[in-house]
Amino acid sequence: MSSRKPLTALFLGAPNPLSMGIIAAWLHAGNRVEEIWYPERVKATPAIQKDIRMADTNPNLSMAGLARLFELECAAVPKLSGNPALVERAKSLAPDVVISVMFMDIIPKAMIAAFKGRLLNIHPSLLPAYRGPSPILNMLWDERIESSGLTLHEITAGVDEGPIVKSLPVAFPKTGAMGHYVGAMIPAGGKLLCETVPAYLDRSIVAAEQPLSGVSHCHVKIGNLSIGRADSRARVEWLCRTVGQFAEFKVEGALAAVRVNRLIEVLGPPTEQPINYSDGWAEIDLADARVRLSRSQIG
Repeated sequence: MSSRKPLTALFLGAPNPLSMGIIAAWLHAGNRVEEIWYPERVKATPAIQKDIRMADTNPNLSMAGLARLFELECAAVPKLSGNPALVERAKSLAPDVVISVMFMDIIPKAMIAAFKGRLLNIHPSLLPAYRGPSPILNMLWDERIESSGLTLHEITAGVDEGPIVKSLPVAFPKTGAMGHYVGAMIPAGGKLLCETVPAYLDRSIVAAEQPLSGVSHCHVKIGNLSIGRADSRARVEWLCRTVGQFAEFKVEGALAAVRVNRLIEVLGPPTEQPINYSDGWAEIDLADARVRLSRSQIG
């Protein structure tokens, strides 16, 4: 990076530590950011307040923190599709490159055309595995951690189907700790951007079409996860240890209000008894065990 001139980017992102940590790496490498755009709908969620609180403790993982440190403009934008004025605004900023980092909205054809050859996305899986939203959740749900990593690819009309500029595996930690995983993804993502984007823009690197084999798509959503009698003890242990750190599970056959996210103890073999629960826990039969699970406090 030292032999190349700094680059200016328009970032499309979300106020979460992974996205902002990667953008921070771009800035600390001497590059510039014209603006950060994030989805307008996020303003009505707890994510913004979490981001603001993080600005005081770890500004390099916070959109508000980066705005303060680097005097950045951060704009909440409606969906880009159907908003040609936003495409014109992006063009007027004249960035060297537009980079999406977990933006979670479809990029319209008008913007793809306006920034052809300069519009990239960082996707948190090794494409073509787990195209679509929430790849980390889906990877853990399927217990396919061999797909963990980051892919820098061109944005095309097909969601996460664009040619791959570079992929970088990031091993999922044996502890299952999401904090450790995000902590490893951030420097990997920064390295991917700072070393690869300049080479891509000067055509030292040419993107390659994604292989036809190994294609998979995200198929579960964070609000629809459930566990029940068909699940094994080992699977529930895995899900609680990994996904349970940031999501909760419905219990099949229980009231909708019963949500769990942590395994308290294995009580023994299945009992054929009905689900039993209190304010703090739920006891259920799995395929090979009866377990007590903690009622979720997420949110």
